[in-house]
Amino acid sequence: MTASQWLTSTYRSYTMRAIALGLAGFLCVLGTAGGADDKPAYRVLARDRGHVAIVNAKGEVEWEVPCDTDAHDISLLPNGNVLMPVSATKIVEMSPDKKVVWEYESKPVAGNKGRVEVHSFQRLADGATLIAEGGNRRLIVVDPAGKIVREVPLTVDRPDPHRDTRLARKLDDGHYLVCHEGDGKVREYDEKGKVVWSYALDLGGR
Repeated sequence: MTASQWLTSTYRSYTMRAIALGLAGFLCVLGTAGGADDKPAYRVLARDRGHVAIVNAKGEVEWEVPCDTDAHDISLLPNGNVLMPVSATKIVEMSPDKKVVWEYESKPVAGNKGRVEVHSFQRLADGATLIAEGGNRRLIVVDPAGKIVREVPLTVDRPDPHRDTRLARKLDDGHYLVCHEGDGKVREYDEKGKVVWSYALDLGGR
């Protein structure tokens, strides 16, 4: 199996598992281009084994930085920077020359005597960043200056900082789609946190 075939197979495997478990993929295809034999060639952004890397179709590492934390979300931004976690509570935007140009660290809110974990984040079209905070049981939208400009409370039946949320995304209509691992459900919220749709996943008793 070639490096390209392995990357394609691994990506598909992680993607299917992510969909089934409501997880954000920590391995994503950045783009495709036809090769001489018209087979797709993939560049992959991934976090695994203590680092984040961009790997080309030949299996060559084009860019790499250390990253010891687990990650359920990661993305390459239109400006070429990488949005990635560096701890369970902090995400950063890192430039190709490996400089941190933006960061935000989530902390427990009043009433939360436990910990906070961030498993999902999304750079929005207006430059703000959507962050899902497990433990705080909320979504927040943070502007480029690091100020919280919106807070959306989440419905969680079985509170657990590690399992409150997984993948969370803002939809085109302004609503939010959130995977709740501990509850085994996907919920759609409006801008004020009202659940407008939900779906219970069959996780085989897990």
